[in-house]
Amino acid sequence: MKKKHITITIILLILISLFLVITINKKEKSINTSSEKHKLDVNPISKETAINVLRAEYGDYVSTKVEDIKIVENLYVVDVYIDIKDSEEDAQSHSQSLGVHKIDMFTGELKKQ
Repeated sequence: MKKKHITITIILLILISLFLVITINKKEKSINTSSEKHKLDVNPISKETAINVLRAEYGDYVSTKVEDIKIVENLYVVDVYIDIKDSEEDAQSHSQSLGVHKIDMFTGELKKQ
C-alpha cells in the first residue's frame, strides 16, 4: 500500500512540475512576440528633425534643406553645408561643405562618413 501511495505522489509531482514548466514557457514566448511587434511600430524621425540634429551639432549656420536629404536603407544621407560670413559688415557669405553625414532614421544618431 505504501509503494502505491509513493508512486502516485511521484507521478503527481512530475505532472505538476511539467505543467508549470509549460505555462512559464508560454508566458515568455508571449512577452517576446509583443516586444518584436513593438519594434516594428517605431516611427522614424522626420527630415526636419534630422536637420535639427545637424543644427544641434554645428549651430544655426547649417544651410542644408529638406530636399537635400536622401534615404538609404534606414539612414538619412546628407551633404552638410554651413554659411560662412566674412568679418566685414557688408561682406558676402558663402557656403562650405562639411562632408557627407549619415543620420540614423530611428535613433537620430549622427554618423560622419
